[in-house]
Amino acid sequence: MRKIVLWSSLILGSGIQFSTFAQKIQWVQTTQAKPWQTMSYVKESKADSTIVIDVTKKFQKVDGIGGCFNEMGWEAMQKLSATQQNEILQSLFNTVSGCGFNMCRMPIGASDYALEWYSHNENSGDYKMEKFSIDRDKKYLLPYIKAAQKIRPDLRIWASPWSPPSWMKLNNSYRCVLRPETGYAWSKMNEYRSVCEIMHDSTTLSSYTLYFSKFLQAYKKEGVNVYAIHVQNEPDGCQPFPSCIWNGSQLRDYVKNYMGPFFKANHPDIEIWLGTLNSGNYEEYTAKVLNDKQAAQYITGVGYQWDGKRAIAQAYKNHPDKKLMQTENECGDGKNSWDYAEYVQGLIKHYFENGVESYLYWNMTLPQGGVSTWGWKQNSMITIDTTAKTFTYAPEFYVMKHLSAFVKKGYQRVSVSGDASQSLAFLSPDNELVIFFANKSDKAKVYAFKSGKNAWSTKAEPHSFHSFKVKL
Repeated sequence: MRKIVLWSSLILGSGIQFSTFAQKIQWVQTTQAKPWQTMSYVKESKADSTIVIDVTKKFQKVDGIGGCFNEMGWEAMQKLSATQQNEILQSLFNTVSGCGFNMCRMPIGASDYALEWYSHNENSGDYKMEKFSIDRDKKYLLPYIKAAQKIRPDLRIWASPWSPPSWMKLNNSYRCVLRPETGYAWSKMNEYRSVCEIMHDSTTLSSYTLYFSKFLQAYKKEGVNVYAIHVQNEPDGCQPFPSCIWNGSQLRDYVKNYMGPFFKANHPDIEIWLGTLNSGNYEEYTAKVLNDKQAAQYITGVGYQWDGKRAIAQAYKNHPDKKLMQTENECGDGKNSWDYAEYVQGLIKHYFENGVESYLYWNMTLPQGGVSTWGWKQNSMITIDTTAKTFTYAPEFYVMKHLSAFVKKGYQRVSVSGDASQSLAFLSPDNELVIFFANKSDKAKVYAFKSGKNAWSTKAEPHSFHSFKVKL
């Protein structure tokens, strides 16, 4: 039995008895040996570390937590029974027993975890988008999304392209580079980048805006209301999978002169986001676009992933009128290790402390090994053994669940101080405090928590994740 202690000198002084206050605390602990254990409480001795939560110091409100729909994940799930598929979906989207994800991402055309590269219109010269089609998505992405919506009808979905249709690009290719072992020369990076761009003539950019519009209309017809578009996945990434290079000036001018005015006239309810930015160069992307008032008026927020974590602090400080989002959890190496789960918990802390309202995991489900069609092994929340027809929950599943099962839309981040290097805290609209923290040390430690007149502590196992919900 793990222990929680209420410090008698504080609790009794406030007129609250241990037995009464203990009933107000929900505590879940995950260790590698025993994931997602509901814990009970007894008194403990002297604490090793103290964490102080000040609920009067409030910051951003949470908007969404979730993951991304991709083709490879859905195809792997089809190897399982209907009962198993439902169990996976319930574990991700059920608000009582699962993660309760309320926001998800999807690609427009192929992502690097599509089964093959494609766009929604590969008819060269069809600038009016008369042959636009989402027929391919009806086999993979739409069934995945609709299955999730049955469990979570209020699920919000946003979308981003990895590449425009290939005929709109200077290199006439979805991707930027070949794999190094097939002849790619690193010395030619600038050459590859310079042609991995959309053509920036007016006809092409107007047509590409229409491409986005057709996508929104087609999905709405299928009963999926995409609420936001992020202009480009990783605009600073020259990749051996679908990708497209944009510099900050190009993004600024595209939003200002094409996408923004068109959406204002034709899709006024759809948000435009400057994302998903994978560059730590704040000045080149975020500042260059948002410091232009004509472009900034159309942009709801900024989405960051990967190296974008180095730029988000400046955005949080300099653009308080814009929302912020972490758009793609870093994906690891396919080993789904406990060490990497601890790293992800640190990423979550970093992004929320720097102002994000939303945090998105990458692949929620993948086949065993997590190998993409271009050869990169990546982690996922749930791993599916398509031969044995079984599935397992990876450590990162529990990290995400420790966050999303407790922290809901509308909760507000509050101040954490003291020995708070691995802690976050949020306050619900009805005055419930949620604490999300980890003990990443090699030994068990007793953590003491203080919030106003309330105080308690817990003995946390080594290398463990925790969630508390406390009714104040």
